[in-house]
Amino acid sequence: MPHLAITWQRTYTTARRWWLEPEGRVDWAQLPLDTVFEGEQLGRRVQAQWAGWPGLEADHRDLLTAIGIEEDQELVAAKQAVEAKPKVSRTDRFQQGLVALARFVDREGHARVPRRVPGRRAHDDRQAVVVVGGP
Repeated sequence: MPHLAITWQRTYTTARRWWLEPEGRVDWAQLPLDTVFEGEQLGRRVQAQWAGWPGLEADHRDLLTAIGIEEDQELVAAKQAVEAKPKVSRTDRFQQGLVALARFVDREGHARVPRRVPGRRAHDDRQAVVVVGGP
């Protein structure tokens, strides 16, 4: 393991000792995040390896797989779903707001949208006035 960072080697060695104690019968997914073993924050380190799995080098992944720490398929699927979600630009959000305002005006007959300000009493509420059309 000479090409791996010292911190990573130390943490891996600790994780391997944890794994060897019950003869390799460790359910890493059930390891509490606050687990500390031999002075290492093992729970946090294991979570970090899962979170960064796609960016790990093959050597890292091979060593982790050898002690039962494998890629978390649910986490990978969740990340892919977030990445696949289309990004909405400010312009698009503004357009959506204008469409919502037009619907409100059609339904209510005015553009005085009530706005509650958190922490204010009911008699202090103000109404935001939106001008449709402009100069």
